[in-house]
Order: sequence, then C-alpha cells, then structure tokens
Amino acid sequence: MADESSTLEPSGAEKPDILDRVVAVASLPVYVVIAVVLIGCFFGAAHLVMLLWQGITNDTPAKYVIDVDELLSLFNSGLILVVGYELIKALAAIVRSHEIPVEKVMKIAMIALLNKAISMDYADNVQLKAATVGAMLLAVGAAYALFRKAGPSA
Repeated sequence: MADESSTLEPSGAEKPDILDRVVAVASLPVYVVIAVVLIGCFFGAAHLVMLLWQGITNDTPAKYVIDVDELLSLFNSGLILVVGYELIKALAAIVRSHEIPVEKVMKIAMIALLNKAISMDYADNVQLKAATVGAMLLAVGAAYALFRKAGPSA
C-alpha cells in the first residue's frame, strides 16, 4: 500500500516514467517528417496541376490533347502523392499508438513498387530491373496476405 502512494502524485495521476519522456522526445523528428511530407504533397499537387495545364495548353497541332508521355508523368506524380498520403497516415498511426502499423507499411510498399513498375521505361534494356520489382511486389503481396490471414496479434 505504501508503494502505491509513493508512485502517485497528489492529484492521483501516475508520475511519467523517464522512458515515456524519451519516447516523447524521440517522436519529435517523426512530426518533422510528417510536416515535410505534407508540404511536399501540397507542392506536388500544385506541380501535378501545372503539368496537366501545360499538357492541355501545348502549342502542338493537337491542342487540348495530352501526349502519352505526359500522361505517364501525370500518373507517376499522382501515385507519388498517394504514397506520400499513405506515409503520413502510417507515421501518424505510429505516433498515436506507439506501434508500427505493419499492414499500412506493406500497403505503402506495394503502392511504391507499383509506381516503379508503371513509371519504368521499358524501352531500355530493363528485364532484370523489371523482374526484381515484380519479385519484390510478389514478396510484399504474399507477406501482406499472410499477415491478413493471421489476423491481429494481440
């Protein structure tokens, strides 16, 4: 009984542990990363709108028609923004719960790998690179499926 009263403050709340303070300080760089990614997403969205406008208002004979290469650039930029958005959500979940959201991290990895597969220039001799991206995507997909099948670990 005496031990309980020594660990409680006069208000009845527990004293914060030194490790809680260390974790709170260690989470500050994560907040900085979230802010940087958020700012990057806003500027990336502005760049995406600018690319779309430039593609539509080009001075070629086919005005108001977007070239396939420009469309690929638009899709690539859009997918990068999606990866940034998912990264912000995962980092926020890490800070809130003090755990790593494995499912969200796997989703981010799959989106990033799909982005790489879509934006890869297949005109160059990239068979090994494409096979590597495909193998990584299969591995992350299989791990994700096994993780989902196992259910939450509590």
